[in-house]
Parts: sequence; structure tokens; C-alpha cells
Amino acid sequence: MAYQIEDFCKWLNCTPNDLFEWEPDKNDDPTNYPSLMQLMKVKITDFSQLTKDIPVYKVPEFMKQIEELKKGL
Repeated sequence: MAYQIEDFCKWLNCTPNDLFEWEPDKNDDPTNYPSLMQLMKVKITDFSQLTKDIPVYKVPEFMKQIEELKKGL
């Protein structure tokens, strides 16, 4: 019995992008491969640690940039 990616995703409750990962070669510019960029894994260990040093007066600008990034999804 042959399984398809769709069957795996239904069984695992995931998307195909969750099953694959792409890491560009060190000399490659990932922006040259927009479709593959979706397969790059973001390595953030702790979002709160990442954002703790943002000055309070910069938070609105930070939130605006996040909203702009979300529009591209």
C-alpha cells in the first residue's frame, strides 16, 4: 500500500512544509530561491529572550514590522 504526502500530513496533522527542510549552501543567497525559503527552519530558541532588549519606545515599530511580515504569508 503506497502512501502519499497528503496521507502522511493528515495522519501527522501537519503540512508538507513540516516534513521537509532546506538549508542553503554557505555561498547561496536564500532570497534567490523564494519557494525554497519557505522550507528554511528558523532557529529561535526563546522569543522572549530575543525581544527583551528592544526599548519600549521601539515596540510600536517592532509590532508594525511583524504585521507587515504577516501580510506576506
